[in-house]
Amino acid sequence: MLYRFLFATYVCLLQLLCVSSEGISHSSHLMLIAAEKGDTKTVVDYITVTGVPINVKNNYGVSAILFAANNGHLNLLEALVDIGANIEDRSNNWKTPLNWAATWGHFPCVKYLVGAGANISTYDAKGVTPLMAATQKGDVEIVQFLLDQGADPLTKNIFNGTALSIARVKNDTQLISILEPYYPEEEETSPYVIAFHLLKAELIKL
Repeated sequence: MLYRFLFATYVCLLQLLCVSSEGISHSSHLMLIAAEKGDTKTVVDYITVTGVPINVKNNYGVSAILFAANNGHLNLLEALVDIGANIEDRSNNWKTPLNWAATWGHFPCVKYLVGAGANISTYDAKGVTPLMAATQKGDVEIVQFLLDQGADPLTKNIFNGTALSIARVKNDTQLISILEPYYPEEEETSPYVIAFHLLKAELIKL
């Protein structure tokens, strides 16, 4: 109890002194730094003791739960969901926690989020689904898991590409063999996807 009192007092003093350059309170800024590092106890204390809003975001629209999913901090992810974090929160590029976890190949986080009810059909500002993100990453385990959980491989992004067309552009024979049976007809690889890769743009990260 004494620790919690001292912690709350310390943070309140800091909050009175300054506001971060991101336009949020200093305590919110510190909480997000702790979230990025995966410091579960500090993050939870800032939220439950100090009163930092659980879904507060930085200039990029990244909240604590998005940092947890992006960096693969499973313990923090679970703790945040337990205390009410928005499992469908979105960053400025419309990526949800599931999008981020799939993008970086954090399979334990992907499994947890899907089990906790995350929308498996979610997509970001470019129409990229978790299945497409995992395909771009080349993560066979996540791709197979998402398919088993009912992810729709026929969904197209804004470049008219599907998970299969992404696998073909990458020439990932293992993923091609996994994805092809889900397509009723031969799918032509989208010229938009080909052009995107030839220009060495980053389909998932932008």
